[in-house]
Amino acid sequence: MTTSPLVIAQAAVAAADLVKVYGSGNTAVYALGGVTATFTTARFTAIMGPSGSGKSTLMHCLAGLDTPTSGSVRIGTAELSELSDRAMRALGLTRGQLRRMLLTEALLMAALAIVLGVGLGVTFGVVMVHAFVQSTDGQGLLSIPYSHIALYAAIAVCAALAAAALPARRAARTSVVSAMAQA
Repeated sequence: MTTSPLVIAQAAVAAADLVKVYGSGNTAVYALGGVTATFTTARFTAIMGPSGSGKSTLMHCLAGLDTPTSGSVRIGTAELSELSDRAMRALGLTRGQLRRMLLTEALLMAALAIVLGVGLGVTFGVVMVHAFVQSTDGQGLLSIPYSHIALYAAIAVCAALAAAALPARRAARTSVVSAMAQA
């Protein structure tokens, strides 16, 4: 298939000979087998096919969420495999969207850390309380420091926000063009 330079210039995303193989040897599964497609700007495109035909894999490869086994993906004029993580993250986002995305990531990571920390703490606490109760025949006095747990959670959220603020600010100030030039 030949594509004129005019069509290439208007292509928002283009894939050439895209192959994605999961596994190897006898267990290899070809999710994509040499797909070539061009998606032009200002047009809606539907990708249809039966279950297991590679629609999601194609979209993941085109969006940079998955790496193709071979072939190339271009977003505009940039080769996707040559873009840095910084350029990929900044691609197509406004400064506000980029800031919000990075802060949301930091908050989600902090929330996960809080849940895991409290969950593990409570689990070990229950085990220790059980051992304590058995060793004192139920005569001991226990207190749970809920205020301390809330304080630690608040500190974790503040630390996550502080850790995300500087990278988010720096990334939001970086233009997409300069980030792609550094890629």
